[in-house]
Amino acid sequence: MSVHAGLLWPQTGSLWAAGNMYFDNLLESALLGLEGDERITVIEPAPPGGTDAARHPGAGVATYELGPSDSRLAGLVRTARQRFGVPERAVAAAIARSGVGMVFGDANQMGRYRVPWVGWIPDFQHREAPEYFSASERDARDRAYARMSRDAALVLLSSEDARSHFERLSPEHADKARVASFVSLMAADVFAQDASSVAIRYGITGPFVVVPNQWWRHKNHEAAIRAAAILRERGSDITWVFTGALADYRDPTHISTLLQLIAQLGVSKHVIVLGMLPRDDQLQLMRAAEMVVQPSLFEGWSTVVEDAKTLGQRIVVSDLPVHREQEPGAALFFDPHSPEQLADAVAAMLDGACQRPDEETARRASIDRARIFGRRFLDICTEAAGHR
Repeated sequence: MSVHAGLLWPQTGSLWAAGNMYFDNLLESALLGLEGDERITVIEPAPPGGTDAARHPGAGVATYELGPSDSRLAGLVRTARQRFGVPERAVAAAIARSGVGMVFGDANQMGRYRVPWVGWIPDFQHREAPEYFSASERDARDRAYARMSRDAALVLLSSEDARSHFERLSPEHADKARVASFVSLMAADVFAQDASSVAIRYGITGPFVVVPNQWWRHKNHEAAIRAAAILRERGSDITWVFTGALADYRDPTHISTLLQLIAQLGVSKHVIVLGMLPRDDQLQLMRAAEMVVQPSLFEGWSTVVEDAKTLGQRIVVSDLPVHREQEPGAALFFDPHSPEQLADAVAAMLDGACQRPDEETARRASIDRARIFGRRFLDICTEAAGHR
């Protein structure tokens, strides 16, 4: 059976950088895994001025026009549609025009389409770390995931860790769970650039570590800031560079609290907060750094870890089951609740605890892993297309 798979691109634009990155990597990996007459069509909102088909070379593109979204009525209609699993007419029409045999999308785009569909659940953070969510947000996610579990042909999860959560929370739909773990793919020119010049452009002139996470509470920047203070007290001159959007809609005071902590601990000269950067600049800083630090308290499948693996970079990473599952390679693990352990791990890495992998070897390995991921995804799509 030759599947014609449809990818429903997120409608969130730049508001969900990790989600857009996931779909980019998924598409590129799936294109690597295509066999025979298999095809992929991206179904996405039409940008102003027409489609941006060039962004998806090798894939078909079907576009639709998004209705007004800035009115209160439009917001209520969209919320009701998502709550009851009613697809947007424009999206359903684009799916019909595209001729796909199945569609894949996240919980916000789910609906009772005329073709089978695969739903994606990034993680169960709202259940495993409920303190980061309001009661209404937890309820909304529970409803969306329950509808997906009921209506989707199959449910895609990014890790075995997430599968275990799914099976515990939705035992009656456990047979629908499928796991395909995404890989960070990067163009060859990423590795051809002078990473040190990018660091200098951002005012970074000495050895540094980079923490490339959006500033959400569960990303655990506090532990990294406290570890920076511990190392400074020990006489270390290492600079800590933080990238990622300075925003947490769940806690508007979180960013200012962290910035105040930097000042209170006296590490302002050792900490550089850059905020959201262009993706390419972020990758160059990760290349130029002594190591990457990933202190997160919860992940579904960490893009930071995948980026480090593809770049052939060393990483100090919080000791979570999913991080162990990702097999980050040149890594030291630490208890994410212990800034002292984080400081010790960074110091050990600076002393040569892990040898940095060869970049070209890492890049080639990432292509092989991505092809396996893409093939796995297409096999899941083929299985779903048979659910009529």
